[in-house]
Amino acid sequence: MKLLFVIARYFPFSGLQNDFLRSAEAAADRGHEVTCLVGSWEGERPANLEIVTAPLPGTGEADDLDALEGAFRTLTRERKFDRTAAFELIPGMDFYFAGFDCLGSDPEHADPRILAREKAVFSPDSSTYIFYLVTPQINAFFGVYGTQPKRFLRLPPGMNPAFGRVPDPEAARADKRAELGLRDGERLCVTAARDLILKGADRVLTAFAQLPPERRSRLRLFFTGYDGRERCEALASELGIADRVVFDCGRPDLPELLCAADCLVHPARREAAGSILIEAVASGLPVVCTDVCGFQDIVLASGGHVLNEPLSDGALAAELDYLAGISDDGLRYWREQVAAYARGPADFYRRADVLVNFLQSRGPGASA
Repeated sequence: MKLLFVIARYFPFSGLQNDFLRSAEAAADRGHEVTCLVGSWEGERPANLEIVTAPLPGTGEADDLDALEGAFRTLTRERKFDRTAAFELIPGMDFYFAGFDCLGSDPEHADPRILAREKAVFSPDSSTYIFYLVTPQINAFFGVYGTQPKRFLRLPPGMNPAFGRVPDPEAARADKRAELGLRDGERLCVTAARDLILKGADRVLTAFAQLPPERRSRLRLFFTGYDGRERCEALASELGIADRVVFDCGRPDLPELLCAADCLVHPARREAAGSILIEAVASGLPVVCTDVCGFQDIVLASGGHVLNEPLSDGALAAELDYLAGISDDGLRYWREQVAAYARGPADFYRRADVLVNFLQSRGPGASA
């Protein structure tokens, strides 16, 4: 089949973008002819994908989506595709990957133009199939728009196979901790996100600053991300904790970094699913997250901790204090508990394959 995948921007080290690339490559590996329509592409360009670039104005998300939709309409007039799949809100696609929560659940805080796009995609008058990740998503979209249940197609958790498959995790842990200059007994907390503020990095900094100096001396904070980085750096300086904090952009060595860490701290304000959570669990890394995260059930099942939203004062500080105070044996047991869950029946690697199965069995001319 000839397949078209659409996303505004592709860049490494982001959950939605990784889902886009893995799905496109999985389809190409099955012999399908795959075209990717993007506004921009950062990083390596796979040889088995045709990448068509449509420059975006960069004057705002709504303007960019208008431009991307225009490029989609032009391309599909010029060429015939058997299936079209969008990772952005573009009406008229055969499939939409719902990587975000329902905007219509909180319309006062949504851009009206993007909200109109969501309404068009999820309307009962639309025929677009919806890839969704967790049950709260389908409940929200159905409640707001009355979307027909048969149009929702659930995908299993999905992640980069590199996580959890580091050849020698203990050696990678020792090497990376030495590279980062960590002392024996010093605990490393990692927060990894494209949008640091949305995923709660400022909350981590504020909570850390509440700890007594002796507790802070046992913890190091490592943030890897892009959006909101300068704001977080300024906050760390303002709080007087900059000497205990490291900021970096997206890292190709994230699997090894997670091996080196002692906890993934992810107090997100909004998180439809959270691929980084299962990447951490697959790496044997304990997780602390908020209950807005779609994969909170996996965090709980693996022995991690889930905090209630709205996040109460001191709740996250208590988690950091616990990590600073836990014994080496206690921390080792916690990590082993997570690793044992990751070795169990949990399936973290089939999302792209299941998505391609749906592309082959649904859509124009296929029997549902």
